[in-house]
Amino acid sequence: MVIRFLLIFFLLASGCAQASSISFRISLTGMNVTLEENGDGTAFFPSVLMLRPDGKWQVLPAAGMPKNELNPGEREEFSWHDAVPFGKAQPIMVRFFDASGVDFGRVSFFNQPPMSQDERLKVDYTPGKLRIYPPGQGSSIRSTWMFWPKEEGASAITGRPTFSDIQPDALHVVWGKMKEVDTGPVSPDVFLLHETGTGFYLQVVAGLPRDNRAWWLNHHTVFFLAAAVLACAALFFARRA
Repeated sequence: MVIRFLLIFFLLASGCAQASSISFRISLTGMNVTLEENGDGTAFFPSVLMLRPDGKWQVLPAAGMPKNELNPGEREEFSWHDAVPFGKAQPIMVRFFDASGVDFGRVSFFNQPPMSQDERLKVDYTPGKLRIYPPGQGSSIRSTWMFWPKEEGASAITGRPTFSDIQPDALHVVWGKMKEVDTGPVSPDVFLLHETGTGFYLQVVAGLPRDNRAWWLNHHTVFFLAAAVLACAALFFARRA
C-alpha cells in the first residue's frame, strides 16, 4: 500500500516538474495592440507597458475585461496611445507571472532602432550590478536611455505569491562619469538606447546566466527515475503477494 502511494506521488510529481515555456507575439494595428501567447504555458496577469518620453513605463489599458490568465493560443487586446517617443522606436514591455508566481518581463520595439556597431559603450556586468563607461572622445553619443525588465527570480517566492509588480523607470544619462546601476537579483538583459546627432541607436547588454525556475523543475529526471524504480518494486511485491 505504501509503495503504491509513493509510486502515484512520484508519477504526479514527475509530470508537474515538466517546465512550460511562455512566449508572445505582439502587434500594433492602428490604435490596437494584440498580445498572443505562443508558448505552451499559461501567463498570469499579463500586461503591456509603453515607455513614455519622461522614462516612465505606462500600463496600457485592456480593450475589454482584463484577463487574469492567458493560455496558449489566446489573445488579449490593449489600447495604444498617440505618443511615439524615442525616434519612433516605440519601446514596449510585456510583464507577466508564471504559475509559481515568478515575475518576468520581455522588452521589444514596434520599430526597432538600428543596432549600434561602431559606437558601443564599454560595460562590466557582475551579478546585480552593471557598470557603463562614458563614450570616448569624438563619440557622437549625447546621452543614453537605460532600461531593463524587473525580475526577482524564483528566490523571491516565499509562501503564497502576491502577484504584485512595479516596473522601475528608465534612466536617462547625460554622459560624464561612469554609471553603475542595480539590475536586481536576476541580472537581465539591459537595453541602452543611445541618442546621437543622427538618431537613436540600440546596444543590448546580454544578461547573466540564471535560472528563474523553482528547484524541482530542474530535477524532473530524478522524479522519473524514482517513479520507474518504484514501479518495478511495486510489480515485484505484487508477484510475491
